[in-house]
Amino acid sequence: MNQIKIRGVITSPIEFDYRFGKWEKFYKFMLSSKRLSGIVDVLPCCVSERLISNFSTWDVVSIVGEIRTRNVNRHLEIKIFVKEISTCNDDAEDYN
Repeated sequence: MNQIKIRGVITSPIEFDYRFGKWEKFYKFMLSSKRLSGIVDVLPCCVSERLISNFSTWDVVSIVGEIRTRNVNRHLEIKIFVKEISTCNDDAEDYN
């Protein structure tokens, strides 16, 4: 099963990415999450406008989603496709 659970900080502006059909818009942002080893991963995320309306840069969030890949000009693009997103306490530990 392709599922990811991660907690971290939104570290980039939330920007329009693409439109699916006529109605649904998707947005992208970068999520920074610290591993147990202390190394920080910065991961690209894609989220529907229905889920992202109350979030902004520097919010601490918990995400449940899927890893999605696609080829763009012979380059593999990997993103977290967000299915659920919620806010967390600033002092909560990241999980990755």
